[in-house]
Amino acid sequence: MPDLTPDARTARVAELETALAYYRQLADAAAGHTIRSDARNSLMGKDLAQQRRAFAVLSRLYDRISDAAQTDLASVYRTTLEVINGTLKVDRSTVLLPRNAGLAVAHHLGFSADET
Repeated sequence: MPDLTPDARTARVAELETALAYYRQLADAAAGHTIRSDARNSLMGKDLAQQRRAFAVLSRLYDRISDAAQTDLASVYRTTLEVINGTLKVDRSTVLLPRNAGLAVAHHLGFSADET
C-alpha cells in the first residue's frame, strides 16, 4: 500500500477490517457448528452404549430364564436382578411394583433388609 493516497489507504484498511470481521463471524459459526456436532456425537455414542448394555441384559436374561425353564415369578425377578447386576456391573438393583398410590419394593438384590 505504499503508493496509495492517505484517503485510499484509509478506505482499504476499512475494507480489510470489514472482511476480517466477516471471516471472524464465519469462524465463530464454524466453531459453534463443530461444538454442536461433537456434543451430538457424544450423546449418540452414549445412547448406543446404553442400547448395547440393554441388549446384553436381555440376551443374558433370555439365556438364563430359558435354560432354567423358570415359571415362578419370584425366580424370574431374582434371575433378572442377577443379570442386571452382572451385566451393568452394579452392586444393587430392585424391582418396584405399584402398590396403593405409589411404588413399593417387591424384590431386591444387594440391599440389606433395613434398606428396603
